[in-house]
Amino acid sequence: MTVAEFKTRFPEFSDIDDTLIEMLIEEGELSVGANFGKFRDLALLYFVAHSVALNNNGLSASSGSIASQSVDGVSVSYSTPANLSEYGAYFGSTGYGQKYLYYFN
Repeated sequence: MTVAEFKTRFPEFSDIDDTLIEMLIEEGELSVGANFGKFRDLALLYFVAHSVALNNNGLSASSGSIASQSVDGVSVSYSTPANLSEYGAYFGSTGYGQKYLYYFN
């Protein structure tokens, strides 16, 4: 996968530095193994997108069910299912990671 291919698939990351994306692609190449079979390339795309999203948001990108919220203090807390592994919770923290997990299973 190239940076251009990644940015074509995820135009929302078009302003992210190419060097960072290249580094995360290299990390993904080491992390996304052959166990994904025919979905390996897609899993790699979503692995990298998840990594970019976390990096871009200071490791605070979150999604899931809202457990609590406040209005004037602008505070939101998200819940994670109790039976979710640490691995699943990490990748479940962004929509991209959730898609990665979809290909993993």
